[in-house]
Amino acid sequence: TDPIGVAFYFQDTDPATGTIVASAVGKTYLAYTADNSPAIPNLIFGTQQSNYQIIATPILYTDNTIPSVLSALGTYNNTQWRLFDFANGVNLEFPGFNSIVPGKGYWLIARNNTTIKPGAGTTVQVDEQTPFTINLVPGWNLIGNPYNFKIAWSDLVIPSGTSGFKTFTNGALAPAATLNAWQGAFVFSAAGGALQIPPLKNSSLGQRVASGHEPGAEASDQWQVSLGITAHGLTNQVGGFGMSTRSSDRKLSAGDEPGMMFPEGLAIPQIIFDQKKEGLLLTQYIAPLCESYAWSFTTDTQEGELQWDAAALATAPRKLVLVDRTSKVALDMLHLSSYKISGGNRFTIYYGDQNYINKELSEVLPLLGTPYPNPVQDKIKLPVYVSEKNGGTTVEAAVYDVQGNIVVRWNSESLSSGAQVLEINSSLPAGIYVMHLQAGTGEHKAIKLIVN
Repeated sequence: TDPIGVAFYFQDTDPATGTIVASAVGKTYLAYTADNSPAIPNLIFGTQQSNYQIIATPILYTDNTIPSVLSALGTYNNTQWRLFDFANGVNLEFPGFNSIVPGKGYWLIARNNTTIKPGAGTTVQVDEQTPFTINLVPGWNLIGNPYNFKIAWSDLVIPSGTSGFKTFTNGALAPAATLNAWQGAFVFSAAGGALQIPPLKNSSLGQRVASGHEPGAEASDQWQVSLGITAHGLTNQVGGFGMSTRSSDRKLSAGDEPGMMFPEGLAIPQIIFDQKKEGLLLTQYIAPLCESYAWSFTTDTQEGELQWDAAALATAPRKLVLVDRTSKVALDMLHLSSYKISGGNRFTIYYGDQNYINKELSEVLPLLGTPYPNPVQDKIKLPVYVSEKNGGTTVEAAVYDVQGNIVVRWNSESLSSGAQVLEINSSLPAGIYVMHLQAGTGEHKAIKLIVN
């Protein structure tokens, strides 16, 4: 059975003359009654932020009002369930809108496990010549899969400057190549335009395929890396940075994406770059291809973790160093894949050869950084930056308890120039301590440590 409907025609042949007469093509679409209406699949329920989900519908309902479609959830009560639309950069909560239609996505959270059978209706009325079309506006769009089968981004006819699906599943906002039936997603479009979803079967998905559409080949004059953030049980994997010969520092270019607006009650963490393009703050920033560059950004949380794919950075031809501008920690991004945020939210990524990196770090980093993590577990990590002129210096550390007794004493070996992280074994009982640090250059500092 076709999941949308059937196109048909009648043909008659005159046996005497061989003349063929055919009728016009007729179409019929699947229809559902209130009794056999399919239930919305794969719903999750609960009161945690991770229980939010983006739903969609493949059915043109006879009554598409929200009280009818979601009647199984009961009278609207935002302590029991909440529903949001997103349009023109604004989240609207019901009853600020009052219908559910194919092609749109909707944020839903519901407390109690319920089977939702939305009601009578038909599948969308499309064919090969008239595919389902979503008219995107410039900026972020919350769209929905209009079909009751999986669709692939690579099969769509996409307006120029439009990025792929961004789905939210089990607390994670992430890029996606496909969109399940009854699922919605965010799509960013720089200029807007018609997004067409052909209704032809895709054998590679076990679903459907478009004809005559080939994704553009990746260019060798660009690179891009995802930069994710996790905080408070939620993950955002749509941030990133990179370079391209087709990018600029003023106008939006392929790969650039601005920050997103989430509904009330859903605090998905975000990375926001300091520099704007066309007045927009970006969560994904593609810079012009050049030999050295610095991306500065903030996070909207001071507790969490940054993540990136160190293996993907092999495509970047020069060094990449992440600097925590609050704690003065510098990390080699080619050899590490995460960084725990603790007490700060201002960062810079430096890209370039070693001379450029050394010059930039010497201007922003003291020799002695701030020890982390704090509270301490079994090891204390001490970031240091040794300039070329201070190569060979050493660092001494002494940890005192509240009675003034030295409980840990530690000395480094001679340190080579560059950014590095020293590890000091502590294994201290729970309590409050003071760490005194002294560098061979004369620089010194004292920090309060908490051991849990």
